[in-house]
Amino acid sequence: MMRLIQHYPLLQRYREQLKTLREAWGNSRQLPDAPFFLFGMGARQKLIYQAGKLIDGHSGTIVREWRVAEETIAPPAYRVVLGTQQEELIEINENTSQSTVVVNWVWDSPESAKKFQRAMNTHLDELFQGGSVKRSDGDCWELNNHATCLFTRNSQSLWIVTPSQDQLNLLKKQFTDFP
Repeated sequence: MMRLIQHYPLLQRYREQLKTLREAWGNSRQLPDAPFFLFGMGARQKLIYQAGKLIDGHSGTIVREWRVAEETIAPPAYRVVLGTQQEELIEINENTSQSTVVVNWVWDSPESAKKFQRAMNTHLDELFQGGSVKRSDGDCWELNNHATCLFTRNSQSLWIVTPSQDQLNLLKKQFTDFP
């Protein structure tokens, strides 16, 4: 399993800031683990993330579920970031009901990456009903507040799905193998 969460800069900064705070103030006590997060400030729907499940806070109904390999709950960022057993990076945040998916595959050869690219492009073109977006750095589509791009370089593929191209561009910057 790739250590997906380690590659997420927001969480690295959060951990560094927390460490700096604890070092500066000393005498910090280890707080009990809080393996859940409550989404829904104000009049928003209340959702609880716990152990790979997003649960409606009022009914207890499981809204979404993932097979989680690792998770990081970042309360100051109002986010939960999951690394799934399928090596997907899922971000759940307070500001949207949509998830973000980032997958970075490493293939045996550049030919395998190109073969995957052709198959995935066919699938995404059907899924996004031909809504392709012109970009010089990858193959991209947009439809109904969803944006996706597949970037291929040498023997690697990077697939990102977000609510917008702007969010997609921000995430892509985190992967320096894909300029």
